[in-house]
Amino acid sequence: MFFFHKRKSLIERVQEGIDAIIISTGIVLYWRGIWMIADVYLFPDSYFLSAIVSFVGGVLILLLTKSFLYQLVGDDEDDSLL
Repeated sequence: MFFFHKRKSLIERVQEGIDAIIISTGIVLYWRGIWMIADVYLFPDSYFLSAIVSFVGGVLILLLTKSFLYQLVGDDEDDSLL
C-alpha cells in the first residue's frame, strides 16, 4: 500500500514554527528556574560540591527511570540489562 503525504500549507508550517518556539521557550524557562533554585539552595557557597551533588543526583534519577541506559544502548524493549 502506498502512502502519499499531503504537502503542508504555508499556514501549517508557520503554525508548527510558532509551536516549536513556544515549546522551546517553555523548556528553557523551566530549566533556568531549576538552575536558579539549585544555585540558591544546593550548597550556594561551594560550586564544586553543588556540581558534584547535582551530577550524582541527575545520574541517579536517570538510572532509576532507566532513561540513562536506554539512551546509551538505544534499546527500549530489552530489560535484561537492569
